Amino acid sequence: MFHFNLSFRQSLALLVLLGGVLAGLTAQADALESTETISTPKTLQFTTISLEYLSWEELLRVDSGSQLDNAYANFYGNGISVDHEVYHSSRAGVAYTAAFLFGQANAGGTQTTLPYQTSFKKWYGGLVSARYSYRMTPTITVSAGPMALVRKMSRSDEGTGYSLKYGTDLNVGLLGELGLRLTRKWEARLEMGSLFFKASTYWSVGLGYKY
Repeated sequence: MFHFNLSFRQSLALLVLLGGVLAGLTAQADALESTETISTPKTLQFTTISLEYLSWEELLRVDSGSQLDNAYANFYGNGISVDHEVYHSSRAGVAYTAAFLFGQANAGGTQTTLPYQTSFKKWYGGLVSARYSYRMTPTITVSAGPMALVRKMSRSDEGTGYSLKYGTDLNVGLLGELGLRLTRKWEARLEMGSLFFKASTYWSVGLGYKY
């Protein structure tokens, strides 16, 4: 099973998001343009640029040549994404996302046979997603669909003599997103997804500028 122990930064990020959600639900959003009302039959299009904090976990295989052991690697970092939404009806549409991701990974420390642990291992990558999107109200949007995530990192064994195998460089899965308009231009965003191959839940929280 994968572990979900949150670090202080991860816990703080979740608290910030929850605070934003509560504030958005209890405060009146800025007046939206008349073309964004649910009764409007015209095609609507939005582009959103977001800054996100994200994390997921992968299986790590440690191989000494004569023994094998399993551990976990926690990936965390930031993302810059561009999201484009198109609505051909008053509520339903599609959303496309492309994001550049970068950060660090902590690995090891949970295996039972071979001692290995490392921290702050740098990585970078990207994410793309195409989702069915539904506007519940002019300020609340939900969407879901397939995603693909690619990431690159150093393959060095760091002088341990072990062969290390981190999950997979290219992974696919399903992604869901909740968007909450805080004002006419600013949106709080929460993403949760499941990666299919040797990895666990992907999640991110972010703030986007919509135009």
